[in-house]
Amino acid sequence: MRARTWAPVAAALAVVCSAVLIVFSKFVIFGLVLGLAVIACVSFLYVKLLALLPREEPPAGAAPGEAARLAETLDALAAGRTAQLPALSEDIAGPLRRLADRMEGLEAEVADLTPRDDLTSLAKEDVFNNVLWREFSRAGRYDAPLSVALIDVRGLDELRSGEGQARADQVLKDVSSLVLQMIRETDLAARYGRAQIAVAMPGTGAEGAREFANRVARAVDSDEGGLELPEAVTLAVGTASVPDEEIKTVPGLVERASAALGAREGS
Repeated sequence: MRARTWAPVAAALAVVCSAVLIVFSKFVIFGLVLGLAVIACVSFLYVKLLALLPREEPPAGAAPGEAARLAETLDALAAGRTAQLPALSEDIAGPLRRLADRMEGLEAEVADLTPRDDLTSLAKEDVFNNVLWREFSRAGRYDAPLSVALIDVRGLDELRSGEGQARADQVLKDVSSLVLQMIRETDLAARYGRAQIAVAMPGTGAEGAREFANRVARAVDSDEGGLELPEAVTLAVGTASVPDEEIKTVPGLVERASAALGAREGS
């Protein structure tokens, strides 16, 4: 019988024996002392026996315990790495799967409630800033990539002067619609200032951000069947990504993307 199994039985027997000694002893104090001594002896033997018993170790090469896999799962969920979830028993995986589905549903509901710009249907700038701060903190905590793209729609003032406000608004709306079609569900596109579009891309590194910028450029290239812009209007795209040793703050990340606008135009 295992020590932890018979320990309560031994303790109960010690108490019973002590009570008998106290009741049948002519000297109550002597019986009490003797009973306490019996309890002390049993406790001492129990501790010694536990020390002699070998500890149970998992067999060599065994899979991680359920608790370890659960911790790994929670870390993966927190970091948004759902593709890297470990295998779990159904009694744990089932509730986690339902929780993940519910979280996706809540994210969709929140997305529907996100304050939108009336003209472009993009998120508003303050919403973008809040999301970027949150994602920047998460990226630093989990050492995960995060990229920002700034899309500058240039020439709208000239277009407005020549063809009117409605025409300029329509061009900005068309470009915004194009960007919304190109981003992932986990990305966020927002109107940034008067004629810029900012895109936050959690989980996207520098290479992925550059590829996104190239896709935007191809999408407005009329020679490749893209969105045809008025002659006066051009797009410039700048990107920045973390991890980067030189980028320590959210403003630093946005400033790097803004600086890349001019660098890309001149390249």
